[in-house]
Amino acid sequence: MATIRDVAARAGVSVSTVSIVLNGQQEARSIPAETVQRVQNAMEALSYRPSRAAQALRGKAGPPPVALCWVLDGRSTFFMRVARGAAEAATDENHPLELTVLPFENGKMDQLIRRLRNPAVHGALVGCTTAEDQRQLEEADLGKPVVFLNRVSLRFPFCTSDIEDIGRLTREYALRQGSRRLGFVTDARAMVPKTTRREAIRAACAAASISCLPEHVLLTENSVSGGYDAAGQLLSLVKPPDLVFCDNEVLAVGVSAGLRAAGFHSIRILAAGLGLSDLGRHMEPAIDLIDIPGEAIGREGAKLLSLLLRGKETESCCICESRLILSDPRE
Repeated sequence: MATIRDVAARAGVSVSTVSIVLNGQQEARSIPAETVQRVQNAMEALSYRPSRAAQALRGKAGPPPVALCWVLDGRSTFFMRVARGAAEAATDENHPLELTVLPFENGKMDQLIRRLRNPAVHGALVGCTTAEDQRQLEEADLGKPVVFLNRVSLRFPFCTSDIEDIGRLTREYALRQGSRRLGFVTDARAMVPKTTRREAIRAACAAASISCLPEHVLLTENSVSGGYDAAGQLLSLVKPPDLVFCDNEVLAVGVSAGLRAAGFHSIRILAAGLGLSDLGRHMEPAIDLIDIPGEAIGREGAKLLSLLLRGKETESCCICESRLILSDPRE
């Protein structure tokens, strides 16, 4: 039985071009008429018949099935927020999708790519990739749309938090608290958004003469214990930072515990909020959060994917704003 790859080879085009023709998107994608004819001739010569999945794409068998791909690690709280937003969009009659979760492991992108090549999967929302995993996926010719979540891509559409806005919020918070020395407690295996987010925060704070010395940036295990140990290292410095930004709430809890054990209560703690928005007010020292908008990222990413599957013109990216959550709203 002929496959879509056989059709592409006979017509002398890419698999993605055949997919576009099968989905009736040639005009929207500006595919030349002669190319469309070559694809149609190849299908006839090979007696190729589109699968049920391809028919579903054209609206004959319900919403198109797509994969929501997320890495297998401890970021389940944030994943649930993203999934909630994606599901909200998928059940909207304007953006119908049939979502299936495909977990994967960093460093094993080839396995995920093989699963995404399944013709029953029409598109994918992909989050939490490393830089290398993202590169592999960008270079793979899947012949179907992919939207990155909380990542920036030069090839595929993406939906992410506003890193520059996070830098601005941190600077304003620091100035409000009178902080002049910024420190970071970050996952030693920090991936793309954490690394670039850290640089955006440093740049924004430097513009307000808030320093961030190399010794104030600590890489540690992404756990409560890792945060606790990092707090001890910061306090051993002659001039420790007076504001510590943590990659997530888990590290922030450890930092808070470490500062409390040493009797320090004046150092402010700010963390990227992934899903525990009410945590900070119950800690001492308290933890303030810059909320990363997981629901909005999932929702808008799913809308992008739905539009792509229907051959609609759409923006190549969507930037979602974060917000500051104070442990004491009176501040």
